[in-house]
Amino acid sequence: TSARLTIRGGSVDGNSVLGTRCMGGGIMIWSGGNVTLKGAAVVRYNTAGTAGDPAGGIGVWEGASLTMLDTSTVTANTTVGQGGGVWVKCLGSVTFEGDEAAHVFGNTPDDVVREPC
Repeated sequence: TSARLTIRGGSVDGNSVLGTRCMGGGIMIWSGGNVTLKGAAVVRYNTAGTAGDPAGGIGVWEGASLTMLDTSTVTANTTVGQGGGVWVKCLGSVTFEGDEAAHVFGNTPDDVVREPC
């Protein structure tokens, strides 16, 4: 089964997932899912995990995809694991498209991490 979500403008802001095996403080995209950030959409101030769990801002699981368009931004997200901004599991997909630059910056401990298969 597949699911699609497009966020046009607005923000995913100030969310947290806490505990063990928690991922995707802002958005977690599971297998078959596709999320598109469009316009001035912002994912910021989100937190994931307490025990080294990944994906403070956005998690992209195997077989899922994230597309960032226009001036969409992922910033100021935090995790104690990897992928403070965007964490990509193995065969997940992240695409940046459009004439304007999408931005992933200022996340802790890092901006974009792909976990190997």
